[in-house]
Amino acid sequence: MKQLTAVLSAILLGLMGIHAAMANMSVYPMVINLDEKRNENTPIQITSKSENTQYVRVVVKEVIHPATPEEQEREVKSWQGKNIVVSPVKFALPAGANKLVRIIALQPVSHEHVYRIYFEPVAALDSDAPAVTNKINASIGMSLIWGVLVRQQPLIAQPAVEYDRHKQQLHNRGNVRVILQRYSYCKKEMKENACQWIQDQRSVYPGERYTLKIQPKHGALRLVFKLQGEDQEKISVFP
Repeated sequence: MKQLTAVLSAILLGLMGIHAAMANMSVYPMVINLDEKRNENTPIQITSKSENTQYVRVVVKEVIHPATPEEQEREVKSWQGKNIVVSPVKFALPAGANKLVRIIALQPVSHEHVYRIYFEPVAALDSDAPAVTNKINASIGMSLIWGVLVRQQPLIAQPAVEYDRHKQQLHNRGNVRVILQRYSYCKKEMKENACQWIQDQRSVYPGERYTLKIQPKHGALRLVFKLQGEDQEKISVFP
């Protein structure tokens, strides 16, 4: 299953089993939460690690069914007028230089949207052909593509989780992701520290379902979770 956390590291294109190539640039930050309340552009800093000028192309892809087995990506063109745009979409990166790329929120969203923004070296500004930036030998080369995870948040967070006991599924009916921490099947009269907790940390995004791993033997489901940007844990109890 493709996990969103996979974008926290560079995606290596080329032949597998070869020693890792040195990164030709660095990208920061790797995860961005676009908050509609701030209403501001969010920069990504690209830093050259090369002795030569590089040309970089930016590709924006929306993540469909994030953090599920059905996860897939769909490219978003700048002219489509989707929820975000990135500027610039191509640029030159001189040796040792820094470049700021901005993410611009075009309009508010009703529920959380997820994107990946890819930074790929290309042969020239007017070309989409990948650049070979690291030579392994006379006939093999590879380049690194960096992927930044972007979560665009709604103006007002409205969390809502439902539990289908028959299917053992959580259903996120809210408009923001729920960050599951742990759960337990406990009798109502039992104290929290007396319950047997099952650690299961994962994100369940709006509209998505997640099937719990452990089947209940008795008791109500106690679900402990967090919301984006909040440190305090929340608990819901489902009979």
